[in-house]
Amino acid sequence: RICTILTFSPSNTQFSPKMLNNLKYYRRGFASASYEALSMISSRMKPNQSMAHKNHGNFIQTKKFSINVSNLSQLGKLLHREVVEEQHALSDAMEDEHNLQKMRGKIEDNGFEIIDLTGQASVKLTKKVNEDESITVEFNVLNETNDDKSMDFEGEGEENDDDSVAIFEFNVTVNKNGNLLKFACNAGDNIHIRNIDYYPVGSPDPSNLAFDNIYHGPEFDELEPDLQETFHTYLQDKGIGKDMAEFICMYSDMKEQKEYVKWLQNVRNFVH
Repeated sequence: RICTILTFSPSNTQFSPKMLNNLKYYRRGFASASYEALSMISSRMKPNQSMAHKNHGNFIQTKKFSINVSNLSQLGKLLHREVVEEQHALSDAMEDEHNLQKMRGKIEDNGFEIIDLTGQASVKLTKKVNEDESITVEFNVLNETNDDKSMDFEGEGEENDDDSVAIFEFNVTVNKNGNLLKFACNAGDNIHIRNIDYYPVGSPDPSNLAFDNIYHGPEFDELEPDLQETFHTYLQDKGIGKDMAEFICMYSDMKEQKEYVKWLQNVRNFVH
């Protein structure tokens, strides 16, 4: 399994959002790998290939620091093993990060500013349309689900040929002078709207009990097909279409993997 993971991603591979999504599941197949196996495979790699980590006796050397594995507790050793394996998986995925950066460029060229803080699972995109209108897109890299519906709103209800496609939930808020139009959406191969809420100025805060009494509108799928399509066009005109869906999927996968590695490192360093 390790050989497969090391060789499936040569430098000329083009990662799709679907392939990047599978990255997080590799951690389940790494559990039986040993440091000796990783070292052996590393020694057989071509000169132009590189591993982020190599084994030197009891020391695991990374690009930034060395750790004496023999001094770690059993829990620390297991956590460190996961750090080594996950960083290598991340290194493989980073080979194609330029595709993500290219997509990020499209989003930023469309007027969105990306706000992403290390250590947080939420990401926010903001866009000021004019003095009276602004748009906010928010997603959490942990809000992932699977959906057997096609993400193509023109073929709603069709079966998806690949039921392993990851779907990320996100929210869009259009603010006009304090009046809010909120879209609850899914990002996959395209944008799928789940629900639309309207909150005029002065609406109760979600923490207020009165918020539960607000009429939140029907399920989006219950609207007439032409109305559904026009709502999608409304979002596309504001820069929230297929490119945004692809960006959210790719960015969520990459950020989740990075945050997972940081979490492993922090816990390992804590238990030592």
